[in-house]
Amino acid sequence: MLSMLILLAALLIFSSTVAAPPSPHNVRGKVLTNSSNGVQNGIPVTINTTVTGDFVLTFVSAPPSPSQRGSYSATVSGEDNEFIILRSWNITHWGTSNTTLAHSTTTINIKLNRTRPSEPNVTILAPSDNEFRNKSISFNVTANITILGADGTKCNATISFSNENVLNLSYGGNYTNPFGAIPFGSSRITKWKVQGYSVGKSNITVTARCSSDGMRFDAVPFDTALNINIQNLAPKIANVTMSPIIDLLPGENLTVLCNATVRDFNTVSDISLVNATFFQQSVGHKAADDMNSHYTNTSCTNSSSSRFESNYSCAFSVAYFTNNGTWQCNVTATDGSNASVANDSMSSISQLLAVDISPSIIDYGAILPLGTSLQDVEINITNLGNVNFNISVFGYGRQEGDRIAMNCTKGNVSITNERHSAIKGQSFDAMTNLTELRRTAKNITFPQRTNDLAYEMDRNTTYWKLSLPASISGTCNGTVVFGTVLE
Repeated sequence: MLSMLILLAALLIFSSTVAAPPSPHNVRGKVLTNSSNGVQNGIPVTINTTVTGDFVLTFVSAPPSPSQRGSYSATVSGEDNEFIILRSWNITHWGTSNTTLAHSTTTINIKLNRTRPSEPNVTILAPSDNEFRNKSISFNVTANITILGADGTKCNATISFSNENVLNLSYGGNYTNPFGAIPFGSSRITKWKVQGYSVGKSNITVTARCSSDGMRFDAVPFDTALNINIQNLAPKIANVTMSPIIDLLPGENLTVLCNATVRDFNTVSDISLVNATFFQQSVGHKAADDMNSHYTNTSCTNSSSSRFESNYSCAFSVAYFTNNGTWQCNVTATDGSNASVANDSMSSISQLLAVDISPSIIDYGAILPLGTSLQDVEINITNLGNVNFNISVFGYGRQEGDRIAMNCTKGNVSITNERHSAIKGQSFDAMTNLTELRRTAKNITFPQRTNDLAYEMDRNTTYWKLSLPASISGTCNGTVVFGTVLE
């Protein structure tokens, strides 16, 4: 029973020591110069209660009476006997006082008897918050640095970015710009050249420091431009030009140029790739490459550039057997953000009828009178154009229509004694007679080439034999004329 009474007494004693909650307390006094004169109205005063954490900013506001000059008053939330700290300052000096809160009004004066240190104040002049800027185009960040409090020594300003992948210094720039000494009340304008490197947002912060800095009162040593938006402008193809009519070369490749002007207002350094396709309109630009109908240039050549515009030349080695008809060149430009644009130009490839006959001499060698050439003489005929055709042949000895195949030193060879075939190894009697009239060859055609790698039916062979009469000798010469017949 006795132990219970002692515990109850202890509890009662503990309860009686619980502090009262914070309550309003009046604080008043004067702010004085170092010579004990009251300061002018408008001088700031801060009051900080160190336990309850209340912080109050007030200003000197005295009536006109000289005796009241420098007076201030404020109400803070605190506890009786709580330690408080007061500060006040003007443009060159500052002072501090401390005391404990009285139950009623607390009276305390502050003397401005200390020299203020330097305080850099930063204002970003450009860019403004939420501005849009184009990727790859550099622009200036401009800031004003003003020194408050006292002269600044060894001062500098440093720029930083919240997202360095989006926005950063241009190549070769320094993050920190030094100023050296800046007198009290003076300003410096400083700049950094920056640029966007990818699409997105970033804040820009400029922070100033001096070796003479100390306690801060008025200045804000940094400023931030918020949400600078870096946007990408897709490139544009101003024009695509090429020859409106293309005449191919027999048996050879022709270099066809498709020229384009690419504009990028992020500067031409943002153009990552220019490629092109040259294709027959009927197959479309997405078709697979084929020397008859579709060509690709994966990297066109930059021929000249200005800041925002580049000229490109896209070359295609176009085969002689490329299809005739309407063709289109499509140029595509892609930038560093994978934005792309395309433009095109139309052209027309002409028909090309061309043939190669090899060898150019049908040489039968030595044949005895009444004899016939033992082996076929092969004449290869190749389609060197882009249209299908057949061949016609006729012959003469001395002049067209003379009905002889060859004129010899002694005698002539009749036109019917020279024969040809599209089939190898046929007997002389099974072959077709040469005539003095243009006749289309049988069983042989020469289509347009379609195999990119090898000849097929576009190269074919005719086989020739000659039979001599009895009364002939010496050297014999004649002419065989090959012609083409469009299918």
